[in-house]
Amino acid sequence: MLALSPERAQLEAVDRHLAQCRSRIREQIRRIRACRNRGGDDRTSLELLSLLRESQTLVRWRRRQICHALVNKLPLQQDVGGPA
Repeated sequence: MLALSPERAQLEAVDRHLAQCRSRIREQIRRIRACRNRGGDDRTSLELLSLLRESQTLVRWRRRQICHALVNKLPLQQDVGGPA
């Protein structure tokens, strides 16, 4: 099997991370609903959901950056500054 370019390998890793983000967000929403059905306090759960969504936004931003590098065949920058 041929080795993937660094950008392609990073794209595959980011896609796995996005899938994990979606799964964690779905599970957190399920837990929030269950908590509300029991009449519990869901503030902490909602804060975690917000952080999970923020993480997903950053992973999506990174994916766009990798795709841009692939399309333009530019070396991928290694900065982790996040969206401006």
